[in-house]
Amino acid sequence: MSSAQATVRREGSDSPAVTGTQKRKLPSLTGMRFLCAAMVFAMHSSLLAFFTSKGTTTTWTSIAYQGGYTGVVYFFILSGFVLTWSARAGDRLGAFWRRRFFKIYPAYLVALIAGMVLTTFVQGKVFNRKWAVLDVLLLQSWSSDGNARWSYNPPLWSLSAEALFYLAFPLLLLLINKVRPERLWAWTIGVIVAIVAVPTLLPLLPPGDAMPGFDLTTTEAWVANQLPVTRLLDFVLGIFMARIVLTRRRLPVGLGGAVALGVIGYWLAGYVPERFAVTAIMAVPLALVIAAAAVQDSDGRPSWVSGRVAVWLGEISYCFYLVHYLVLSSARFWLGERTLGNLAGFATLAGLFLVSVVAAALLHHLVEQPMMKHFSRSRRSKAEAAEAAAAPAEPDLPDKIRQAA
Repeated sequence: MSSAQATVRREGSDSPAVTGTQKRKLPSLTGMRFLCAAMVFAMHSSLLAFFTSKGTTTTWTSIAYQGGYTGVVYFFILSGFVLTWSARAGDRLGAFWRRRFFKIYPAYLVALIAGMVLTTFVQGKVFNRKWAVLDVLLLQSWSSDGNARWSYNPPLWSLSAEALFYLAFPLLLLLINKVRPERLWAWTIGVIVAIVAVPTLLPLLPPGDAMPGFDLTTTEAWVANQLPVTRLLDFVLGIFMARIVLTRRRLPVGLGGAVALGVIGYWLAGYVPERFAVTAIMAVPLALVIAAAAVQDSDGRPSWVSGRVAVWLGEISYCFYLVHYLVLSSARFWLGERTLGNLAGFATLAGLFLVSVVAAALLHHLVEQPMMKHFSRSRRSKAEAAEAAAAPAEPDLPDKIRQAA
């Protein structure tokens, strides 16, 4: 064991810190991604009012509504966690940003163009060039105009926040890596306090217009939910949780306990002001779920979301997120003023869910994966990798001897 490994252990145990070579893949976190994407689907289906029965609409909304907020919080925390977990020593900034760009933007652009075509040529809405430019540049969430943020494909606002996360990640990781392991939990609690402070301080902002169907003003919806700087706190929480796992700090609960806390938080969200339900009430449970699942995966213990089918669904979940609202809103437009009985309504939603899965699989396999494969690395890095693979292996010498050589 190296001296660097020996200095950082799990509190109360003899387990060394996780090094780059010891990191495992995280199939459970991948599988959970699709569950959270499905929650966002359920929320949007409830808002589009497919059911004739007001009682069914109310019940379905009360069950599904919080799922949209929960799914987005999970994705934002997970982004910080996974990027930290997979960070490469000596990685160039350009190489990192190139991989991130080709991971998210090509599929994003396809989904955006599809949304523009559907809203403009099918649904007959007026094309707004300013909104389109903001969407193309991933700047829509910086606009205080809600119409701009929710223009052609509403869920895409979150990618505007992700763009900020990716730009800031190298600097954030550099700073957070300087935090000593024994102080990580103290800093993490500080981030959680900041997350809770955001909705607490919202009433101090200038009042905005009321939003029909929401317990938020337009200003509160923007600052609490969609402003990238605010949501950066979720991302930073993910970075700290990854550092906690990588340095083997003790978690307060295992995966089962974290899931139980998540269920409790989801239930409590219906009884607190909506500005707290957006992020604050689910941040801690979801951060613990992600960390506990990563520990279980890194220990080689399977979970109920780490199987092959669950992982494949998780792999297409990004594309599912991109296309699902287009499927739902197109069906709602086709129905017009008509609504559906309970059986027909839920059968329709099940069919639309499957259509979204198929569309997501096509987008993933025809756009996302090929673009990543062919363009995520520059010609220079590909040539360097090929040269390294062809070169004879060096003997595994101690660092001092290697440096002397």
